[in-house]
Amino acid sequence: EVAGTVGNVESPETPTPAEMEADRATSLFEEGLRLLDKKRHAAAADLFTQALEADPTLAQAHANRGRCRNALKNAAGALEDIDRAIELDPKNPEFYLERGYLLHYRQEYRAAANDFARASALGLRTAVVHNNLGYAYLLAGEGDLALQEILRAIALDPAHPDSYSSLGELYRR
Repeated sequence: EVAGTVGNVESPETPTPAEMEADRATSLFEEGLRLLDKKRHAAAADLFTQALEADPTLAQAHANRGRCRNALKNAAGALEDIDRAIELDPKNPEFYLERGYLLHYRQEYRAAANDFARASALGLRTAVVHNNLGYAYLLAGEGDLALQEILRAIALDPAHPDSYSSLGELYRR
């Protein structure tokens, strides 16, 4: 038997302060997700803020706090959070999709189209993404690009009703 051990059982190591803070951030983040699912946006935003105080590098916490802020009618705060999430994880297509929605609602259609296109380029190739890209192009006055993307959305999901609405809007213009 080796000195300092009891039988074959070693004593567990005490977590470092950094590990404890990371565990705290994870716990707060997960509780924030539960509240976000319940549409308790203000309380969820507070938990995401606390998680970010414990670990400011949690890109998903920035993104989810941005979703909460958007639901709470704080578009500037939402955009700031999504921008930070993209800085931390520039290869996450969901963040570009989220920012595309925010820019669309701010009527920044070309910028929204750029983000929807980036989401697609990063692998998020769904009818929702291509329809939103097409509709942003439509509102930006790019009819040919709009048609191309809306038809791509329909090809990806022939049952996607919003794509047909966008197509109808395109033909009305």
